[in-house]
Amino acid sequence: MQLRDKIEFLLFLSFSKIFAILKLNKTRKFAKVFSRFIFYFVPIRKGTVLSNLTKAFPDYDREKILEIAKENYHNITLTFFELMYFPYLRKEELLNLVECKNVDMAIQKHGEGKGVIVITGHYGSWEIGAAWLGLRIGMPLHVIAKPQRNEYVTKWINNARERFGNKVVPLGVSIREIYSVIKNGGLIGVVGDQRGHKEAIRVKFFGQSTAVYPGTAQIALKTQCPVIAAFVERKPDLNYELFFYQINTKNISGTAEEQIEEINQKYFELLERHVRVHPEQWFWMHKIWKY
Repeated sequence: MQLRDKIEFLLFLSFSKIFAILKLNKTRKFAKVFSRFIFYFVPIRKGTVLSNLTKAFPDYDREKILEIAKENYHNITLTFFELMYFPYLRKEELLNLVECKNVDMAIQKHGEGKGVIVITGHYGSWEIGAAWLGLRIGMPLHVIAKPQRNEYVTKWINNARERFGNKVVPLGVSIREIYSVIKNGGLIGVVGDQRGHKEAIRVKFFGQSTAVYPGTAQIALKTQCPVIAAFVERKPDLNYELFFYQINTKNISGTAEEQIEEINQKYFELLERHVRVHPEQWFWMHKIWKY
């Protein structure tokens, strides 16, 4: 297993070195060619993508679903190729990749000193968004991240994520550190659209009953810190626009479970609003409606 991991990592590293030579613009052009190859000849999770899109958009015909799926592979390839380019990305270059008209919301909430939870989704480029936000505000975003199967790739990606000052908090051993960061007025970054376990709290997402993780909402309710939803949307020129929304977590009635459900529903409604406009930019490759 370790030998296979090393071979995979060397291949991964080779791509990153190639991107260093190509620079960002040519890397993005290569991503389109590579994504088409994967879509047609190595259709990783293609069945899952098509199934999810069909459930989300029942009125779309097969041709439109296939076109969205093809562009979805392009967007995901761009996202990961850009992450692999991080070691060669300059700060000025990163700052110029993202436009945000209401970044003052995040700055203001951070200035209140209560700590802030920034919840995003696998939409556009969550990686560039996290790096940009920490750099723009001038304070590290503590990003909760799930380790990859390959420990060499995990270490490389985490180093890339921390290149511009952010800190990676490994999923599973993170609760105490998260509370400490919030208590000290820091920023927590979490990707909130992964499927929860079978018996988890449910929300509606594209009209489907969707299992979600309760942890982020639980922490927000317990600490009473502000929660901001952030979505990093790719523009036609392949750069990004970042949208912030404050999620109201105060004056929510009901049981603890009902309050957690309501916070998650608000988040998923905001996510769905963006995904409906640009469905190709969300990560349809995971089985969000497995059960």
